Amino acid sequence: MSELVQSRREGRIQVLTLNNPGHRNALSLAMREILRTLLEEVAEDVAGILITGADGYFCSGGDLRDPAGFTADQTRFDHLAAVVSAIASNARPVFAAVEGGAFGAGLGIAAACDHVICAKSGKLGAPFTKIGLSADAGLTWSLPRRIGPARANQMLIGAEALDAHTALS
Repeated sequence: MSELVQSRREGRIQVLTLNNPGHRNALSLAMREILRTLLEEVAEDVAGILITGADGYFCSGGDLRDPAGFTADQTRFDHLAAVVSAIASNARPVFAAVEGGAFGAGLGIAAACDHVICAKSGKLGAPFTKIGLSADAGLTWSLPRRIGPARANQMLIGAEALDAHTALS
């Protein structure tokens, strides 16, 4: 469909790769729209979905350099909400394969998945408060359910990035 989100089949698994490696796979408005469409139009014979990032990095969050994202602000949030909803409500299991990092909206995408596989190199973070924003991508709901309310508060309010082992301990 696009080079921004690569889609391929491996047997009965649909692999979706976020592909904006020059910006650590930051989610531009176009990427959100493409990912939404791909998740909503998965073939019926697909048994599971794997979301990953190109070049050893999952996703650094929203692309703050994308001018289209700021001229269409509500659309940007609508697409992200639809992506998270398509993951969380999918009839098939959805896996996130996290290498490098999952930050902001990238963490929201991972946290919405049924299963998260994180490499030793993985860092997880929600740095919203560092830039004067509040968490999006369903993180205030999904993150406490995944790692507990105390760790989630540490990440969401304290903007502390954690390695995978610490986040789950």
